[in-house]
Parts: sequence; structure tokens; C-alpha cells
Amino acid sequence: MKLKKLQVFFLFFLFLTPGILVAQTAEEIIAKHIEAHGGAEKWDKVEALKITGRFTAFSLEKNFTSYKTKCGAYYSDLFLGEKHVFEGFNGKCGWTIDPWQEIEYARNINSSETNVFKQKAEFFTPFLNYKKKGHQVE
Repeated sequence: MKLKKLQVFFLFFLFLTPGILVAQTAEEIIAKHIEAHGGAEKWDKVEALKITGRFTAFSLEKNFTSYKTKCGAYYSDLFLGEKHVFEGFNGKCGWTIDPWQEIEYARNINSSETNVFKQKAEFFTPFLNYKKKGHQVE
């Protein structure tokens, strides 16, 4: 008899649980993400970032430095293996010095590289002010 009551209780609980659990909306998840990183109010005050660290490429760990601005400009100085790579982007067009491409001077990036540089230049997170940027989330 106790087993039947326990089974009925668990069955009842099982059917009620989906009604109790409510999924978060994309807006709520994004708001929590931004808040966990300091909040939109603080990020709105930041104009530029300097990011430094260590980067491993071709089993070699080297220093790198990147600069990003709120307006979408980006500059990076890094090593890929033993080769020193420089990248610059103003938000619309960019350049690179990449010895891996066997070009020792600065060259303009092509249209397919522009999208990559836009992603690299993303200031904080693509979710901050994503509606103003014309993005949608699902």
C-alpha cells in the first residue's frame, strides 16, 4: 500500500514538474550573460580595450597583444609559430602583415577576411546592444 502511494505521488509530481519549470527566454539569458560580465552600464563607459596574453600556435607559446575600440577598430600583434603577424582593421577595411603568406609587407585584406576581422574586432560580446547592431537571437 505504501508503495502504491509513493508511486502515485511520484507520478503526480512528474506531471506537475513541466508546469512548474519555465524556460528562460533568449532575452533573459543575454541579460544574465551581460550582467555576469559587469553589466551594460559599465561596458557603455569603456571606449577601448588592450588585451594581452599568451597564445599557442604550432606548439610554441608566445605573447600577443590586441587593441579593440568601441567604434570597431582592431589591431593585433601575435606570433604564429616563429612568424610575427600584425593585423589592423578600422571597422570597414583592414590590412595584415603575415609572413605565412610569403608576403613581407602590409597587404589589404580581401572581402572574405573582412568578416573574420569584424568578428575579431567585436568589442565585448556580440550580445551587448545586439538589437542596435541589427542582430537577432533565437
